[in-house]
This record gives sequence, structure tokens and C-alpha cells, in this order.
Amino acid sequence: MNVPLSAVSVRRLAAVSLAGLVGLGLLSGCGGSDSKSDKPEVKTSTTGTPGAASTTGAPAAGSAAKLGSPVEVTVGSTKLKVTVSDVKPENPATEEPFKTRGKKYATAKVEIEHVGGPALEVEANTLFRLVTKDARQFKADLLGGLAFAGALEDGTLEPGKKLAGLLVFGAEPAQVTGARLQILDKENAVGTWAV
Repeated sequence: MNVPLSAVSVRRLAAVSLAGLVGLGLLSGCGGSDSKSDKPEVKTSTTGTPGAASTTGAPAAGSAAKLGSPVEVTVGSTKLKVTVSDVKPENPATEEPFKTRGKKYATAKVEIEHVGGPALEVEANTLFRLVTKDARQFKADLLGGLAFAGALEDGTLEPGKKLAGLLVFGAEPAQVTGARLQILDKENAVGTWAV
């Protein structure tokens, strides 16, 4: 007998499956990495200062918005208003089995509003990253996202609509202090918030 599963049931089933694989050591490398190849690529501009990062629509090089400040960005050909707030270096998980194991993750609240252009496919792990003071990068963590009831869910953001939820990162608490949270268009940062 086939019984349709709700989205919550599918998330929980995926969480239990992934947690089991991680526990067995079969799944490694989820979340961030601190290998040298993951350091941000610095691009040089032929018309600007050598070594300056090329980021379309972002604040001037080296600057970042304050947490809670909405930033207008363009991802692909879609215009968005994005607000990042409430960064917690150690947020306790709310979903099982992560909750019983006492798992804590770095999290940030995010709200994404579609303000122009075509619908956008939102995938947290390709749209957001945390960059530490020593240039280590942590993409939003898929496995960690299953640990929170309010995690940002992947989906289609239609014109005039909003998506909101928690971004989850596999960074250590000390790595969050002084970091920058970025929204990406492919691998280019188009918006940055100081943590």
C-alpha cells in the first residue's frame, strides 16, 4: 500500500537516513571545508584596482551591511531584497535525532523577497556562504538544515513572494565571530553582511 508522505515526514526520513550515514562514517564532507582550495577566489579587474574582488551589485570592496539591514541584489536576472539577522554561533537543534544528541550549529535568519524579474529557484547551499576571518568558506549545510524546524527550505520564489527561515552552517562558534555572510550569484558575492 502506497501512502503519500508529507513534506515534514520526508524531511524527518531524510534526517534519520543522513544522520545514520554520518554516524557510520559513510557520508563525509557535508557543510564547510577548510582546505586551501575552498578559499575565495580573488578576481582582478582590468579597469579597477588590481586584486579587488569583482562583485556585481555588492557594497564597495571590503564593506558589508549590518545584520538586519535589507540589501537589494540581483541573482541571475532576478532582483531580490534580502535581510540577514539573528546570527547565533551555537544554536541547539530542534529536530530529532539531532536534538537528543545535543547538536548545535551556527545559524542565521534570512528573509528573501522577490522584487523583480523571473521566478528564482532557491537552494540554500548554493545561494549562501559564511566566510571566516581567515577566508574559510562554509556553504549553508544541507544536513544541518534538517536539524531545525524553521530551516530555509529550497523552493521556487515567485514574483512578489517571500521565503524566510534559518540558514545553518557547519562552522565552529569561534569561526563565526568576525565572519561575513554572503548571498551568491553563482560563486560571486552580490551581497555581504558583517557578522
